[in-house]
Amino acid sequence: MVAKLQLDENETFLADVASESFLTSVQREFDWKSLLPGLPEPEADRVESQAQKRDRAIALVMAQTLVRSVPRTRLVNVSFESGTPEIAKSVALAIADIYIESGLESRLEASQRASRWLTEKLSGLSEDLKKSEKALQAFRDSNQLVVVGGNRGLVDQEVMENSSRLREAQRTKAALASTYARIRAAGGDADRLEQITALLQDAGVQKARSGVLDAQQALKGVEERYGARHPQMASAVASLQAARRAFHEQLLNAAEGVRNQYEIAVDTERQLSEAVGTATGRIRELDRKQYELGVLEREVQTNRQLYDMFLQRFKENDSTTNYEPLNARITDTAQLPKKPTSPNRIQIIAVAGLVGFLLGLIMASLRHVLSEGLRSVEDLEAVAQVPLFGVVPRVAFKRSAGVINQFRDDPRTPFAEGVRSVRTAVRLAEVAGRKQCFVITSAVPGEGKSSLATCLGLTMAAGEKTLLIEGDLRAPTLRKILGLPKQQRGLMEVLLGTATLDEAIYVDAASGLHVLAVIQRPPNPAETVSSMAFAALLQQLRERYERIIIDSPPVQAASDALVLSRLSDAVLFVARADVTSMATVRRAVHQLNNIQAPLVGCVLNRVDVRRNPDAYGHYQYAYRYYG
Repeated sequence: MVAKLQLDENETFLADVASESFLTSVQREFDWKSLLPGLPEPEADRVESQAQKRDRAIALVMAQTLVRSVPRTRLVNVSFESGTPEIAKSVALAIADIYIESGLESRLEASQRASRWLTEKLSGLSEDLKKSEKALQAFRDSNQLVVVGGNRGLVDQEVMENSSRLREAQRTKAALASTYARIRAAGGDADRLEQITALLQDAGVQKARSGVLDAQQALKGVEERYGARHPQMASAVASLQAARRAFHEQLLNAAEGVRNQYEIAVDTERQLSEAVGTATGRIRELDRKQYELGVLEREVQTNRQLYDMFLQRFKENDSTTNYEPLNARITDTAQLPKKPTSPNRIQIIAVAGLVGFLLGLIMASLRHVLSEGLRSVEDLEAVAQVPLFGVVPRVAFKRSAGVINQFRDDPRTPFAEGVRSVRTAVRLAEVAGRKQCFVITSAVPGEGKSSLATCLGLTMAAGEKTLLIEGDLRAPTLRKILGLPKQQRGLMEVLLGTATLDEAIYVDAASGLHVLAVIQRPPNPAETVSSMAFAALLQQLRERYERIIIDSPPVQAASDALVLSRLSDAVLFVARADVTSMATVRRAVHQLNNIQAPLVGCVLNRVDVRRNPDAYGHYQYAYRYYG
């Protein structure tokens, strides 16, 4: 097509930049190499040879040609992009014409190639057919086969008749086998032969037996009438003996007859078995010959069918070689474009906006998926492996004192309701036994456990005598949270003996909550918590209060929390939503489980329900209801 339209000599076409990429256009318009000092001057444009121009023209045609099929039709839309409308029209028409011409040439060449191949194939098939027919006839002649099926039918009938007679002979032999064995065992003993039932059923034996019975009856009558010494008794005894000899002879004759019948049956069975075996061998021989004959016949039939099929295809191809209908035609000729078709600025802007939106969604999703923070109550329950006692919403105050004041002033806030739900869960957890002393701890600092412990103590103090103990001897906060007076004594003063419990315990007038805070920090908090004095003090406080809440330090910050957990009845674990990682919670819970701490529940603290409502279910409803 390039040669037909002489596109390699058309400078306008060769200078067309419609198919240039964006990067190529920028490089062509902006020569960045000229801005860098020290680089050699660019070489002057070299004159292209005719072959190079032809190659560039072919590349331009391939890059700017677009062929699309029309859906649900057999039509194809051919378009060509160019900066010159006339060139675009002429190239599109040339592509269609060249496609039709090349199709006709390829079909003609294919037909001629098929004719040559079919001619060679027919020659080989003809030779194969002749060889298979000669082999079939030679097999028939060598085996003298005329009608194999008829011979097989006669032999089959002979086998069936001999088999029937063989079965009859076998039944006769089986019927006589037992009697024959007993006769052989008896030998010539008449008494033992007389015990064989089959011999007694013989007509001659039955008649002789009747004679014996008659002679016995006559002997008995003579004896009863004349006596044992009468001359007629000798005659009667002689008659009985003669009858017995005749009976024994008949038994021997019957036994000999059974023996003859058995031997005849055995001989008949042997002869018939040999006849059936011989006939069966003839059948197998005929089957083998019939199989070989069938193979040869099928080979002849297959070769004949292949030969006929290729002969017919050769005739069809020979008749259609001179004429081949067109398989393509031009339905609509190319029109001269009236306006540019690209670039589509609206489409580019829409696609760019959509891509940016999708990238934003992907980045947000990745940030959500890769985040290790606790995003739902299910995450905390799955990691802690204990029931969730409650979800406490986040409040706007940054300091704990403001949280406590809001809890006191407005008991209808979502935060206050969350604390009360934790209190209810604590009481319901006492089904298996009362939990008098509670330790409230967390994994790391900043979880809000001190505020939660204080608010939980305030709400429990309304119904029970409650004491809040500050167990964090390293960073005490209850003094600032509750605003304790400066002269107030604390936990260390009691342990050192410089103050009594009544002097060290602060009583909140509004709620009645008793607080034992840390005023003086000890030099070694771990040894203080582990001391016998602290354990004795805790035992003394158990006798004075119904409920004791210990604000413990974080598990991973100090070992004090593990010691306090062993001294308490239950441990309540606090975690901060969206901040505390699941790995951190898992490590802290693992430490508590290693010392067999009585971990009974967990609390998800400082939850932003508005930001992620789906993760907290009915807690979002409670937030709207109480908020």
